[in-house]
Amino acid sequence: MSNSSQPSPLLHVTDLAVSIDACHVVDRLQLALWPGQSWGLLGPNGVGKTTLLSTLAGIRSADQGTIRLNDQPMDRMTRKAIAKKLGMLTQNTRFAFDADCLETALSGRHPHLGSWSGETEGDRMQARAALEQLGLAHLSARSCTQLSGGEQRRLALATVLTQNPDVLLLDEPTNHLDPAHQLEILNCLWRRVKNSARAQFMALHDINLATCYCTHVLMLFGNGRWRAGKAGELLNETMLSELYQCNIRVIQDEQQTVFAIAGPGNP
Repeated sequence: MSNSSQPSPLLHVTDLAVSIDACHVVDRLQLALWPGQSWGLLGPNGVGKTTLLSTLAGIRSADQGTIRLNDQPMDRMTRKAIAKKLGMLTQNTRFAFDADCLETALSGRHPHLGSWSGETEGDRMQARAALEQLGLAHLSARSCTQLSGGEQRRLALATVLTQNPDVLLLDEPTNHLDPAHQLEILNCLWRRVKNSARAQFMALHDINLATCYCTHVLMLFGNGRWRAGKAGELLNETMLSELYQCNIRVIQDEQQTVFAIAGPGNP
């Protein structure tokens, strides 16, 4: 029987080694993102989460190993071909041009347009839908430069959602957002993955958001060490205390498991 009939991961990483200067981010990383999976990328500051995401997006080169996107070697794909299948939300929001929010979100459709093609009404509908999902529809005519930091963050995500890729790489998607908007964004991303058989991989600093919105996690310990697996198996006191080099305790009730720093208590 031909292997072509067998399903393949949306993003498949084999024996990947990534470093920046003398810092080893990962050594021999094995990773497979399947449809319906939401991965969390966890680790202390400076361990290389952003560097790894940039490598997975094909923006920077790995030291060794292979990355396959929809079963195609990424290093043989054009940037436009990659952008049709993979989108990335960077850690810092920057807009290259002054445009209104609708036109900014609409730029996410550019990878799907021909050389001489303009945006269609269908493209505009996708952009409007993304703004609506993130609570920005009422700002569609406002300049992107006149938004608050949190609004700019949501607009950047709306642009990536308008791109409509199979794989989303998200570098701290809740950065600059208050708790209500953090939940709004993560609920939107969760529904997208679960309802459309896509996958996402997001760097998070809040462990408790990972427990709610991640099916799997990749932990970066430094010096190339990593652990990957199901969130329910890796998110525990022992593993997290080792990861962040501080005592972390678990608090459980009938609704949720919460992790907290085990401080000295009240004086």
